[in-house]
Amino acid sequence: MYKTEDLLRAFEFDIEQVDRYMIVHLPLKEDEKAKEKEWYKEIIERMTSTDGMISGHLKEVQDIVTDLEDLHGNLKNTDPEYQELISRARNDLDQYLKIANDNDMGEVQLCLNAVYGYLLLKLENKPIFDSQKETVEKFGAVLAYLSFKYRDQK
Repeated sequence: MYKTEDLLRAFEFDIEQVDRYMIVHLPLKEDEKAKEKEWYKEIIERMTSTDGMISGHLKEVQDIVTDLEDLHGNLKNTDPEYQELISRARNDLDQYLKIANDNDMGEVQLCLNAVYGYLLLKLENKPIFDSQKETVEKFGAVLAYLSFKYRDQK
């Protein structure tokens, strides 16, 4: 959803641009493309009716992140496999939290931001250091496990 929100901002919430540059190129039948267009229209409506036009995320996206932060806290205390993943990522988590300089940012949000930032670098063909790849692999492992447990509990 982060990418979708950023794309809609880049298209200045203009559904016709979204249609012209994205939806038209999807390998879907026309009725499916119409459904996609409606979905994007709904996202645009929700983003433009809140403070999501410039930055931030939709409430439902942030609600999921909050749920993941709660699950993260529980698993850190109860799940040995998750504890091992967090232990492997601990130095990177601490370093990135220090760089972020945001006392309210949770570790899950930090991992999401780092992985998303990495994907943006790849999309823009910008240089990526081996240390960044290693960090994202650790964060990705944490997020994958967390995602599995989240889906499992739902």
